[in-house]
Amino acid sequence: MPLNSAPGWESEPHTRNGIPPLITIAVQGYLTFKAMVGKRQVSLPAGCNLGEALARLRGDLGGRFEQEAFTGAGELHGGVAVLLNGVHYRHLPDGLRTVLKDGDDVAIFPPMAGG
Repeated sequence: MPLNSAPGWESEPHTRNGIPPLITIAVQGYLTFKAMVGKRQVSLPAGCNLGEALARLRGDLGGRFEQEAFTGAGELHGGVAVLLNGVHYRHLPDGLRTVLKDGDDVAIFPPMAGG
């Protein structure tokens, strides 16, 4: 029997009683973001993208993380580096719109300066 034909499964693939399944991703902050973000597992609805995950993190953490990582308009500050499975989001074909998969790793680095 196909997975989505079991009792309670809707016609929409991979839903049960109309509720999409959750995925779990690992999120870790580095350098000055380490104390704010730490290392955590985050559960999100399947189909969620990287930008949505960052918005969730922004809402959950607020305060200093929000000020240092995001502009007043809610966009990432230019120097913030977000890597998905070791690849900077700017190098992903869909950027922040990249759909996340269960088990993905997200690393967040603050803007760096120096000489």
